[in-house]
Amino acid sequence: MPGHPADGVAQSRITEQAADSAAQRLGDMADQVAQPALRRQLALLRQLRLLRLLLSLLHLLHLLQLLLLLLLLLLLLGICLLRIGCGNRVCAERQ
Repeated sequence: MPGHPADGVAQSRITEQAADSAAQRLGDMADQVAQPALRRQLALLRQLRLLRLLLSLLHLLHLLQLLLLLLLLLLLLGICLLRIGCGNRVCAERQ
């Protein structure tokens, strides 16, 4: 019987299942599109972290270089002061 209430319920279920299936397919497609984009973003974040670490190391190396230059200047200053000091009597007596 075409006008039977059970037919309406069955048709409603078929329509609902079709809609669910379509929604699932759309969700799967969205996941397929989103996953590569997320992978790219994660790769970029890893690269940015690595760059940040490398910049920190570069900064540290620069500070160490400045410290070594300062020590070298202090050593040269000490040598100059010794040479100047050797002109006086105290330095001459040591030699």
